[in-house]
Amino acid sequence: SIKVNGTAFQVTENLSTTLRCLRDTKHPRILWVDAICFGQSNNAEKNSQVRMMGDIYRLASHVLVFLGEGDHYSDVLLDFQGNVTHRVSLIQAIIQTVYRPWFRRTWTIQKYWLASSEPKIYLG
Repeated sequence: SIKVNGTAFQVTENLSTTLRCLRDTKHPRILWVDAICFGQSNNAEKNSQVRMMGDIYRLASHVLVFLGEGDHYSDVLLDFQGNVTHRVSLIQAIIQTVYRPWFRRTWTIQKYWLASSEPKIYLG
């Protein structure tokens, strides 16, 4: 669990990992996390919020994208500098990375494309 405005709030393992990886120990960070900011079990509220997602991400000053725990393939993908000898590794890295659960949720990909600034990509 985490504390939200001083109240204990249960989070999933995935969200716990995400929050730990996005934590900035030197500066305060305010995050808008849909799993916390609106009731996931309330379909009416969820549908209302999802309709506003485009505006939320378009108007955000920064968008952070967490792709999950890092591994060899994601490291290759993020470190790739165009070296021709690494093409096979790059292709494997792309395939392994896009099969992560984050990429299976279409609306979360929209967060990346609708952001007004270039999103920062994080891997734990």
